[in-house]
Amino acid sequence: MKWIYSGMALLVGASVAVTGCSSSSDSEDTSSAKSQLIMTYPGKFSFNFHPVADSDSGQQIFYNLFYSNLVRRGSSAGTIVADLASTWENVAATTYTFRLNDKAKWSDGQPVTADDVVFTATAAAQNADKFTGYTPTAWLAIDGAAAIAGTTKPLTGIKAVDPHTVQITLAAPDSQYLTTLANAVHVILPQHALAAVAPATWAKSAFATQTPIGSGPYKLAKVVPDQYLEFAANMDYYQGAPKIKKIFVKTGMTEAGIVNQLKTGELDVALGMDPTNQSLLASTSRLKTSVDVGVGTMYIQFRVDNPQVADERVRQAFYYGVDRASMLKSLFGNAGKVLWAPAGFDQTGADLNHYDYDPAKAKQLLDAANFDYAKPLTLPYASTESGWDKIAATIKDDMGKIGVNITLAPMDETAWSSKLSDPNPNAFSVTLNCCGTEGRSPDASSVYYNKTFVGTKYYNDQLIGLFAAGRAESDPAKQATIYAQAAKILNTAVPYNWLWARSGLNVLPTALQGASIYQSVIDTTGNAWQWSLR
Repeated sequence: MKWIYSGMALLVGASVAVTGCSSSSDSEDTSSAKSQLIMTYPGKFSFNFHPVADSDSGQQIFYNLFYSNLVRRGSSAGTIVADLASTWENVAATTYTFRLNDKAKWSDGQPVTADDVVFTATAAAQNADKFTGYTPTAWLAIDGAAAIAGTTKPLTGIKAVDPHTVQITLAAPDSQYLTTLANAVHVILPQHALAAVAPATWAKSAFATQTPIGSGPYKLAKVVPDQYLEFAANMDYYQGAPKIKKIFVKTGMTEAGIVNQLKTGELDVALGMDPTNQSLLASTSRLKTSVDVGVGTMYIQFRVDNPQVADERVRQAFYYGVDRASMLKSLFGNAGKVLWAPAGFDQTGADLNHYDYDPAKAKQLLDAANFDYAKPLTLPYASTESGWDKIAATIKDDMGKIGVNITLAPMDETAWSSKLSDPNPNAFSVTLNCCGTEGRSPDASSVYYNKTFVGTKYYNDQLIGLFAAGRAESDPAKQATIYAQAAKILNTAVPYNWLWARSGLNVLPTALQGASIYQSVIDTTGNAWQWSLR
């Protein structure tokens, strides 16, 4: 299970040859879209078009191109903009009414209607157990969702008022519901294409892997597994025809290769790269670079039901025993911010432990927890992720200084993901993970602590209640008080050691117009239909 966009870079190359990528429509009229973009990021991610398999935040890059959500995040932090819904309103943060754009069509020409929204939400609520990555929390928050799990019953809290109006009633007030709706797992799906597809086959269906139907600004023209996706401009897109003809999304490139192609001009835009690469691009005058703190986090992740790390004092010992400030400086040029709670929370709370580097304190905690120093801790991690080899080695060295014997287990992404999703508590005790979107807000962390999430296995009823109370509260001051209590619980239990909020290197060419760097890199393609090259 990969709920990360580790070391992610998005790359765009204008009017250049793409090795292995061929156009399926070179002869078509291109008068309103005369250029192409080539996009990639280091490592691999899943080419899957059904949100049931949305297990990688990076998927939102191409979901934004092909699909529509009811609403989408804007370039400024916390802003929500129109997508499939042109307008919306809510009553007491409980009843939300969305008016859909009546020009919206599916990529096969059929109209998008409110029935598609009802179908999408209902199918997710009926089959929430089928989602192998991110939980469709916005659909599960609808009134009646819990009662229809595992059934084919209708979802009572959602209705099509008319062909272009849908009303959603939540089981409890949620002042942050629109932000949740903008996540990739909540894209709207076509009822006419999926109603007859058995939920058990969603993830491996032709729809998910080869022939999806979307309503976004681009149509899927070609899929080459493990290599690239080719998108063609949807000239009937309801918000206006895209200005760029084609977008290729590639996978499997190394960061060194990306830097080289940026320098030679084969690639023109990179987002979320390793900040230490900035100096390598400084002399390329046609590019402008910036290093920005994003919403992702690098962290040590514990399996809290594993006996070796079940005692919170052992997890706290890792926090004291790993010199994360020095690691951030030596490995990433200090590009980031050291954390002691999830990135979206206020880190300044007076009662939060900063866990400053203190090996002696770490040793005391391990001794108090009767930690078995003779038994090695195995640390599996995805060696294909940028920088993880060095991070893992540093953790091993730092903890080794206080007698903790860590055995590193580098593996490919598939094997590592299997470890994380394995129901056996002994599948792993500690691992590395990265990124996600916790920096967006405190509530962005709530998904990691519900009982359907397969990560740490840390559950706390008080914490879940505080997240619910935070969503229900619209007064910012009262909300801050609620989240301060949640931060304290997490800061003490530390199911994760949040190491730092990492900064990313963002590279843009002066020729690209209409693109802006979003706080969350994966949202940057949200307005790709407005991009142009001068």
